[in-house]
Amino acid sequence: MASTETEDIKTVYIDETAGSDETGDGTQAQPYKSPAHAIFAQGPSPPLVIMTRKSDTEEYAPIGVSPLKKARKGAEGLEKQRRKALEAEAKAKEQAELLEKSKAITLTENPDLPKAVKVRSIVLRCGVEIDILAVKDQGFKDTAWTASSSVRLGP
Repeated sequence: MASTETEDIKTVYIDETAGSDETGDGTQAQPYKSPAHAIFAQGPSPPLVIMTRKSDTEEYAPIGVSPLKKARKGAEGLEKQRRKALEAEAKAKEQAELLEKSKAITLTENPDLPKAVKVRSIVLRCGVEIDILAVKDQGFKDTAWTASSSVRLGP
């Protein structure tokens, strides 16, 4: 039964000088550079034994309690960054879809009102320029908007 328990425990190697968080896989041949990245990369896997060394001349030794606590906190930070990046990507995709939908919107003058004339143009925060039309001698009370021919996507 003891052999089954040791098979479930995975050993991960950290070399603070020669390791790499980008290309490392946690083996002795390709160790990680930081314990935080090792914990983050392994995820909720079987229990880990983290072996670390500071230089090529040292032997690997088990990570201490305090560095392990710091590494866990760092792994939580990496996971938080990953989640934020996924959320930002989803938000950017949603905004791109909304922009495409908004391009299909056409505003026209109210045919029940007298002919409107261009008063001025405004640029919205999103970069869309809109011409403001108003009925002469009535000010903005009976404003009519048009966007079908005057919407220009800005920079």
